[in-house]
Amino acid sequence: MFSFQNKIFLYLFNNILVRHRIFTENHPSKMNYELLKDIVDNLERFEAENNTQQGTLKDFGLWLSNQQSPDIQSNNQTLDVSSHIPADVKTTAELPETVIAQLLTFLSRYLKIYFKKGLDGTLLTTGDDFSYLATLFGKGGMTKTELILLNAHEKTSGMEVIKRLLINELIEQTEDEKDKRSKQIYLTQKGTGVLMASFKTMGEVAKISAGDLTDQEKNQLLFLLKKLDNFHNDIYLNHREKGIEQLLEEKF
Repeated sequence: MFSFQNKIFLYLFNNILVRHRIFTENHPSKMNYELLKDIVDNLERFEAENNTQQGTLKDFGLWLSNQQSPDIQSNNQTLDVSSHIPADVKTTAELPETVIAQLLTFLSRYLKIYFKKGLDGTLLTTGDDFSYLATLFGKGGMTKTELILLNAHEKTSGMEVIKRLLINELIEQTEDEKDKRSKQIYLTQKGTGVLMASFKTMGEVAKISAGDLTDQEKNQLLFLLKKLDNFHNDIYLNHREKGIEQLLEEKF
């Protein structure tokens, strides 16, 4: 079974070899393999950074595009982020990691504002209400714990969402046939109707959340966000009881 690197290498090698052969028939003195070497070197970096041999050609292409993006890297210089930092936090906040955390926080707040606008006048209060209903619609009945985990919530916050949806009769709970101590949560007919009526508005919220990014920029951002989500979801599911210092020691 070929690894992802082998598949990419063979695909690129065959394509580059054909192009080289056509080119060197007219330019016999200019045959070289520097391009192929650069691609293989970058492919090794891609696998090492993403800890995978199961990526796709599209994943590698997006990663490579991101590495070469002049907006992100310029002559291998560190990105100047000082202009994005408020004056009152210009200390250690100039570290890229700090700015990333800050911008992600801001983006989360912007989305909450858009969700509130989009859901105004409905039985849904927050984007979490919509997300819980959509999860039940897509996956069917499940326990409260499963529903909360699938939405990456703390237990207290998740239970508040569930309580709100129960009060509005958008979901219902029944005893689990396999475990009488547990309850299964299901979407009600009323909840389904509210969810269906909200899809159009939520699509509009999703559209505005991506801003004025081009299609290429959206794909680049999606690649990076998926990588971040994989990193943090593992911590959330398997290591969330650990302290920050222990997580840093184990993860880096």
